[in-house]
Amino acid sequence: MSKIYNINSIELFDSDSQVDPEILLQLLLSQTPPPYQLTLPLDDLVNSPPKSNGTIPRPKNSFIIFRNDYSARIKTQSSNMTVAKISRIVSQAWKNQPASVLQFFEILSMVSYQRHRNMYPNYKYAPQKKEKNPQITQSSLILVSDEIEPPKNISYAADLSYDMFSTFDDENTILIDKMLGIFYDKIHL
Repeated sequence: MSKIYNINSIELFDSDSQVDPEILLQLLLSQTPPPYQLTLPLDDLVNSPPKSNGTIPRPKNSFIIFRNDYSARIKTQSSNMTVAKISRIVSQAWKNQPASVLQFFEILSMVSYQRHRNMYPNYKYAPQKKEKNPQITQSSLILVSDEIEPPKNISYAADLSYDMFSTFDDENTILIDKMLGIFYDKIHL
């Protein structure tokens, strides 16, 4: 005998729930009216087809599904909006949604996760490490500081002398002042 669920009796949903998310989704969609009117087809929102380069995308979370749908709605109303503006609008709309809509998108994300697991049973999230850009650290600046001579007789933007910039006893401040002096010399040659 199959279980019968009343959507109002279920308070919280999580990925460890014993309730089939597809059943919950059908219950929500059968309500009149549903908690949220989707703009995009349901399968487009919850399925995760491989990317054009063949890599498998991560399963979509509730906000990503909402963002995809809501941004499509915005684009149909105003096609000349920038991505940044759409992102701000979507973010604000997400924060203002009632609990029933958030719950609806949580169920959609559970369905997305379940379908993703069925489509890609051996999938394991393995983020690619990005190359680190060399960063200036305090120790690298100290090594450079030995090679830098303080500029002599330099007039700064507001006729401030180098000595006024390096009146502090802190080595880092003096080093930064030296670096600024060299930078100032290079741009005013």
